[in-house]
Amino acid sequence: MKRFRIFYYLLMLASLLYGLYSGNRICYTLFFMQILILLAALALNLWTILSFSYVQTLNTREAEKGQTVTLHLGIYNDKPFPFTHMKIHILAPAPEECQDVWINLAPRQETSFDFIFSLPYRGEYEMGMTRLDIQDLFGLFPMHIDMRWLSYYRTQTVLVYPRTIHFRLPAFSQSSATGLGQNLGPLTPGSEEFSHLRPFLPGDLMARIHWKSSIKTRSLKTRQYTDPSGESCLIFIDTQKISKEADRIADQVTECAAALLYAHLVQEDPTRLACGDLSYAQLSESFSLSDYHRCHQWLAMLPFRQEAEEAGAEALHALIHASPVQKLYVLGPTINSACITLLESFPVPCHYWIGSPLPNPAPPLAKQIQLASFHEKETAVFLHDQLGGDVL
Repeated sequence: MKRFRIFYYLLMLASLLYGLYSGNRICYTLFFMQILILLAALALNLWTILSFSYVQTLNTREAEKGQTVTLHLGIYNDKPFPFTHMKIHILAPAPEECQDVWINLAPRQETSFDFIFSLPYRGEYEMGMTRLDIQDLFGLFPMHIDMRWLSYYRTQTVLVYPRTIHFRLPAFSQSSATGLGQNLGPLTPGSEEFSHLRPFLPGDLMARIHWKSSIKTRSLKTRQYTDPSGESCLIFIDTQKISKEADRIADQVTECAAALLYAHLVQEDPTRLACGDLSYAQLSESFSLSDYHRCHQWLAMLPFRQEAEEAGAEALHALIHASPVQKLYVLGPTINSACITLLESFPVPCHYWIGSPLPNPAPPLAKQIQLASFHEKETAVFLHDQLGGDVL
């Protein structure tokens, strides 16, 4: 088509120049015929753009990593004239699944497609039509339009959560009852402190239902208590900017954090999930699985954009000195030397896990810091190797 287009324009120029030079009417006739064909091609392209109508929907707006999402695309021509040849580029969450669709629609016809896309990583992704390439019959007047430039057009978005791994910590680490590693049943009176009201969950004791609030809100509310002898847990994510394999490493870090959070909330350990990026919304302490969803959503949208190592260390320093911490996890893409320096002066044992391979040789660390890498490892297997326990 490109060669034909070049030949066509050269022939049109030659007809005009030779007609002006010789005054030959045949040259003028040929020139004006070519002009008319160009105008007809332009008119058909503009007609296609102005008459183009579509429906673009997703079967879900939220999903977990590893699931699939279906994009429905319908193209309609309800006019009495045909559309010219079109190529539509479809954007997908996984770059290898992006594709082009060729469409030719006669008058009063329609076509539809259902694209099934995989969700390989957590995060917020756009999908749908992006570039529209219009080609007339002779290939004389190609037009390219990025639909995202149009004020009325919006791509479809899906929020992908980190995969939830129902991980259970080993029995000796359970502290929700007595802090001694054994679940001995209900706590004795006065051994627990009221924390907050939460929605009723199956299995909650009837004695803990707050009837006054339940009547006001017309939904059952349960008193949530904390055990002073239980271990307070901090899961800190170092959000340094990732230079290589950003999506994969960020996904592994957040998936590991989600599994840790789930494991401690099952035990009803007071757990704080935090990051080094103070410009990103910070979470309050969580006490039960009813808090898991908001933390899960927080992890899905967590950005890794910090440039300076010191910013993460300063945020961690403020957190560990703001309230007692008895279990500490630090997760990040690579080793943060500023965080290491801070943790060496902090007496509480710490699990420091990174998404990149460990340096060789490994740096000398204080004995309370357990450094490990989950690079290219299955999260459940890695957690079992580091903490014991298993998947529920």
